[in-house]
Amino acid sequence: MKYSPRSSLRRFLILWSGAISLAFILLALDAGAALHRLSTVGQDEARDVTRLQLLQEFEVAALEANRDPGQNKWQRADAALQRLRESNSHDPSLAPIVSSYRHLKDEFDPQTPWGDEREFLDAFRNFRRMEVERIQSDSLQNGQFDRLSRIAIIVLSGVAVIGLGAGGVKLWTRVFEPTLAISDAARRFGQGDLAARVEVEYDDELGELGNTFNDMASAVQTREAERLRFVAAVAHDLKNPLVVIGGVAYMLRDKPHKLSCDEQSDWLDKIARNSKRMEAMILDLTDAVQAQTGALKLRPGKCDIARVMREGVEETGIAFPHHIVCYDGSDLLELRGDKARLERVVGNLLSNAAKYSARGTTVTAHLEQNASQAIIEVHDQGAGISPEDLKRLFTPFVRLEHTEKMASGTGLGLATVKKIVEAHGGRLEVESELGKGSTFRVFLPIELPEN
Repeated sequence: MKYSPRSSLRRFLILWSGAISLAFILLALDAGAALHRLSTVGQDEARDVTRLQLLQEFEVAALEANRDPGQNKWQRADAALQRLRESNSHDPSLAPIVSSYRHLKDEFDPQTPWGDEREFLDAFRNFRRMEVERIQSDSLQNGQFDRLSRIAIIVLSGVAVIGLGAGGVKLWTRVFEPTLAISDAARRFGQGDLAARVEVEYDDELGELGNTFNDMASAVQTREAERLRFVAAVAHDLKNPLVVIGGVAYMLRDKPHKLSCDEQSDWLDKIARNSKRMEAMILDLTDAVQAQTGALKLRPGKCDIARVMREGVEETGIAFPHHIVCYDGSDLLELRGDKARLERVVGNLLSNAAKYSARGTTVTAHLEQNASQAIIEVHDQGAGISPEDLKRLFTPFVRLEHTEKMASGTGLGLATVKKIVEAHGGRLEVESELGKGSTFRVFLPIELPEN
């Protein structure tokens, strides 16, 4: 069964709680109705007893008055009739009794008591019979109502118990089990098991939470793998100049007399170049860290970006002698910016263009001014970048799969370049086509924005 996200669990809880509440409300109403009915039955029984007592009193008083009229017995009979009528003011069945009583009283002769009582007694017998039938009918109805009430209470109680049980099972499978699974995965993930994931079974709110946790865990695991690759790449890049410096230092220490002055000078130049190379790497890493943490601060000043471009092309040509690296652009173009960091921007773009293109291909650097902007272009004849890879090209620590086999790297170069360019108030664009190469284009304002 498929559940719509963000609503199925909420809908179940609402329906379940509503059904249980309705069952308890109906149970309470039924119990209240039963109690009210019980109270009403008690009142009816008390009224019936009082009615029969008054009826008997009236019958005795009327017969005594008819048989022995002395001592104002007819007045007592009238008073008994009045009490009987007051207790049954809306009962038309008393009419025959009242009529027969009046007839008995009107026909009464004090000289000849014991008048004809048959009509009066017949009326009383009929009334008693009707009263018995009415009481029996009421008792039968009350019994049926009591049975129905008990059945309703039993059914509603069963429904409530079954609903609570079924809802409890549903809550366990749909709420508590997924919650415990997410909690367990989070605990294992926090203890270092980056492969911990939640097995999502339902497409509801907790399922969405589980998917969110899985996405977060995958992202953290990916970033951790990228961080480890970054550390390995940094260690590899720093190892090469350190090996050269260490080897030259040991040789100069162990064989100083076997080397001429020119040879010693050449070896010392190697130490200086590799030291400068390490310094550049460390500065790049520092810029990368500052760029990613938002702590990148510029040291602006007047900068001839044309000279920076020419020097970058020259250094790249020396570092990559099997490539043709050329410059085509302005001889002089000054702007306000951080010269050291702009040198790293140009150097990174040029070295990337050479590293990720085949030997014998051409890397072209171009510079021009357009209104208040300096436009830097670096074009290569490499393999190009796919549209999918372009979307994550400037993501920190990300290295494209086809470039990892061509050269080592930290995955921070282009991300740092983009941050430096944006810190100058500029922007970085890239155009690429698979099999034809890539063009990186930097737009820098001539005047550095105040912010």
